[in-house]
Amino acid sequence: MLNDSDEDYPNCVKEREHADEWNAIAPFIEYLGEKRIILAEWVKFHPELDENLQPVSGNLLQLFHGYIGVDTYQLEMERRRLLDEFRKKKEG
Repeated sequence: MLNDSDEDYPNCVKEREHADEWNAIAPFIEYLGEKRIILAEWVKFHPELDENLQPVSGNLLQLFHGYIGVDTYQLEMERRRLLDEFRKKKEG
């Protein structure tokens, strides 16, 4: 749990602040997948060709992180630091 050191974990803080939003939309996104409805984007593979719809690659949670301004890589690094701190406190 974050407390006095929140400023050391800005991505964890942002994710926590937006957890209710993710928890509200995640079941809907899962439902859409069950109905075989996908998120797609227009992609132009060549300047002389028309754009085509292509499934969005990547993880929807990563897209959400981008939307809320969370760096997914930095988030993982922060989580590892938190875990290391927790282990050190537990051992000490």
